[in-house]
Amino acid sequence: MSESSGFFTSTIKFPRQLQIRKKGVFSLSSTTTANILTSYGISNFNEEKVTDRVSKIQTQTGNYALKRSHINEKTIGKWQAVYQWVIEQKVDAFLPILPNHYQQLLVFNGSDYYYVTPWIHNDSLDIHQAFFHAIGKLHGSTLQQQEFSLNDSQREQLEQSLHDEQENYRNQIHAYMEQIEKKRFMSPLELQVVMNYRYLMEMLEVSEYWQTMYVDALEDEMSWSSCLVHGNLKPEHLIITDYYQYFLNWEYTFIGTPTDDLFTLFRHMFTKHDCSMERIVEGFQIYENYVSLSKVEKCSLTLRLLDMSTLFSLIQEVMQEPFQSKRIPLSMELEREWRRLFYGLQLQETLRSQVEAEID
Repeated sequence: MSESSGFFTSTIKFPRQLQIRKKGVFSLSSTTTANILTSYGISNFNEEKVTDRVSKIQTQTGNYALKRSHINEKTIGKWQAVYQWVIEQKVDAFLPILPNHYQQLLVFNGSDYYYVTPWIHNDSLDIHQAFFHAIGKLHGSTLQQQEFSLNDSQREQLEQSLHDEQENYRNQIHAYMEQIEKKRFMSPLELQVVMNYRYLMEMLEVSEYWQTMYVDALEDEMSWSSCLVHGNLKPEHLIITDYYQYFLNWEYTFIGTPTDDLFTLFRHMFTKHDCSMERIVEGFQIYENYVSLSKVEKCSLTLRLLDMSTLFSLIQEVMQEPFQSKRIPLSMELEREWRRLFYGLQLQETLRSQVEAEID
């Protein structure tokens, strides 16, 4: 990417020795930071490393955040288009990215893009309710309706695809159980699979219910919501001040559906040991004051939360080499995936009661 790219990017060439790599983690040297900040007219500063990607830059005129982004050559075009749309729509939840002296938002170094934002200190210790209010405002203020239709052929094809997927999972479960039970001694990972057998069967039954509901809803409803999607939604990505609420880390943003952000958020929250379903349901109810999800959207969200493809990939790895050397990290990954599905199973009860109440 060259400077001819205009408003969005700038190319700065650095000597290779200024890039410090230790154990696969990239870290900016102070010289590299200085070279990047020069294009912003910043020369005197103090740098505080916050993470391997973020530095706090302290100057006499104010504090800034310097971020090594996840944007790359494949995603920069989409990011530019969405960011331009955000500016035109005046979406105030978007923490502004500061342009440099060349009116460019991104500075390119080596193989990475960097950007600078104001540094905003977050004093709030518990932002749970505020977080769901902020998500609702973001989605609600950019919400649009997209028309769609489903003919008989598409409906039959969708039903068959969902049915085949369920049968495949069911056959795999029975094959795994038969294979494990023939063994005299089980590995810890195999024992993990056996102990959760009843949950697997329950999730299959629940998924079948939602698949049927989903296909029926697609026939009844003729529109789908679209909005500005953050793309990497986590509670720690919200900054609250006395007057504003800002979301950080917009590098994965796109125009999608509200359920895209909700799915990402819930999947992240479900991995936490202190996850409280009561608070998640409370937050979801707050969100629904801004965005009322249709039956199709609730079905879609639930089916994504109950998707077992990752779990079965891990189980297959267990069955192929149950005593492999990396069994401890694999066990941890399996445990996280079980936890995500168990919490998904709990959340669907709330969504199910809502959908059935609407039908009644």
